Amino acid sequence: YVVFLNDAKNRLGGPALTTIEIAVFRERIKGFGERSLDFLLPDLSSILKSLDQKQKKQLFKTLDTDQKDYAELYIAPSMDDIREVLKNDALKSIKKYMGRLSESQKALIAAWSQSVQPFGAAASEEQDKWELLMGKLLTQPTNPNFSSELKTLMLYDFSSWEKAHREIMEHNQAITYQLMADILNSRSPEQNTSLVEKLD
Repeated sequence: YVVFLNDAKNRLGGPALTTIEIAVFRERIKGFGERSLDFLLPDLSSILKSLDQKQKKQLFKTLDTDQKDYAELYIAPSMDDIREVLKNDALKSIKKYMGRLSESQKALIAAWSQSVQPFGAAASEEQDKWELLMGKLLTQPTNPNFSSELKTLMLYDFSSWEKAHREIMEHNQAITYQLMADILNSRSPEQNTSLVEKLD
């Protein structure tokens, strides 16, 4: 992880960042999560195999609550309202690392939010499918492939979603990478100093 942070800081001192490089950095971050999961997987598998019916019911009740909370944020509101939330969240998040943003940077974020395709229903449907797969796995504690199937579920992302849903997420990911590149490439010396300090 230290090597990753050093690479990121060194890259900030180079030429303009591309969306391809942003994607590569994201994949490296995902790799940290996968290695952490490999470490935790034996214990996690043992715990899930040992769940009784009451505990399984509570687990899925919690997941259903999370789904309802997600729906309240990203399905129930109008897309205009969702885009406003996304814009404000992005402004807050980027400002945390780079400090005060310029008007042109704020405009980039506003334009990005307006380009986001509706994703709430697609993500919710895929989460329902995930819960069915998890529920099925929990009925098979003696399955010799339990741990490997659990790992697949824990690393589940939109690359395995149905085509229509996947295309929505791919679009939103692409414009987000472009936003990140545009914001980073437009940073002022003061913003660069703030960003590098946050990476130390």
